[in-house]
Amino acid sequence: VKRVFTRPTLTLQTWATTITVISLLVGVGTPPSYAQTTAGLELPVVEHRLANGMRFLILPRPGAPTASFVVQYSVGGVNELLGRTGTAHLLEHLLFKGTETLGTLNLEAERSLFIRMDALQDSILALQASHRDTTSSPSMRALIRALEDEANVYVQPNEFSRVLSTNGARGLNATTDWESTKYVVEMPANRVELWFLLESDRMSNPVFRQFYTERDVVAEERLLRVDTQPGGLLFEAHVGTAFTVHPYRQPVVGYMSDITRLRRKDVADYYRRYYGAGNAIVAIVGNVDPEQIVTWAEQYFGHLPTGDPPPAVLTEEPVQRGERRIEVVLDAQPQVRIGWRVVEVSHQDAPALRVLSALLTGGRSSRLYRRLVMRDQIATNIYSSLGPGSRFPGIFTIEAT
Repeated sequence: VKRVFTRPTLTLQTWATTITVISLLVGVGTPPSYAQTTAGLELPVVEHRLANGMRFLILPRPGAPTASFVVQYSVGGVNELLGRTGTAHLLEHLLFKGTETLGTLNLEAERSLFIRMDALQDSILALQASHRDTTSSPSMRALIRALEDEANVYVQPNEFSRVLSTNGARGLNATTDWESTKYVVEMPANRVELWFLLESDRMSNPVFRQFYTERDVVAEERLLRVDTQPGGLLFEAHVGTAFTVHPYRQPVVGYMSDITRLRRKDVADYYRRYYGAGNAIVAIVGNVDPEQIVTWAEQYFGHLPTGDPPPAVLTEEPVQRGERRIEVVLDAQPQVRIGWRVVEVSHQDAPALRVLSALLTGGRSSRLYRRLVMRDQIATNIYSSLGPGSRFPGIFTIEAT
């Protein structure tokens, strides 16, 4: 989350209603950022669309013998159901756990243990929903952990990552935000076909193994990045105040109570619903031959089902009738965050907001930095951002520590 210190007299009259002021004693978070394009810049991008709707954007760049890949699915936190926040992020983690052929020594043995673990989880949730005696829940959770340990006997840990890294891959990573999930890697130019083989297998035959262990990892991630971090708490409180009904209010990492209740079935259903070929875009930049890339795209991905179009996000944030203000008190560095309702990133006015952000807080020569940090010395740092997503109307935020 970016932060900026603002004085009560600061206004952005052009950009409508002031929506939130959150002052608290907090640290620093990380806000979303948006790529900017250069007007008039033309790149020799080759676009190829498979019959199933999957798109490939190919930019040949001779020179270094490498190629970079980004696979983006147009799905994220805004597509999650109430009570299942964090599903998109947990799925991102699980898609590194291998497939039906990669990462297992005995798939059938694994699956038989999955059934037993998931039945126990269903029993725990049923007890919680009925408000009956839940004293047996800890023993059932312990049994789930024991069964997952048993299943791990059949697992080849991190096999997907190992195969890539031993073939020279670098920068293997993934990110989830409100509206998209991206998987990235850089490959040697002579190992590009290996990427097609592995990624098509991951799209076709994922296995959500080590589910409960990875769910605990995500819960720990939330604990470290949000629940015990002033900056994370600030960001979540701010966005939750700014958006009362729109799914932007839901944290991408998920609420803790949702994360700990997620089931393997929830993730599998989400995957089947949103990870069709028609919802995927692949960008490839590097020392590649576009004709060969198209051939491999047809060979490895052409058989994948299109999938149904993702359901549209229909909920709209209602008109705000006045300023919203919240104060959060924590034992941390003081911080102020102010947001204004603004247009979505694709709107014709969005570039003006990016220019405004640069003028106000873009470095040591920016207006607010010079005024509040250097001259008045009432802030130590100042930032601004446009977000939290890009597809729907958001907020322009100024934040300071």
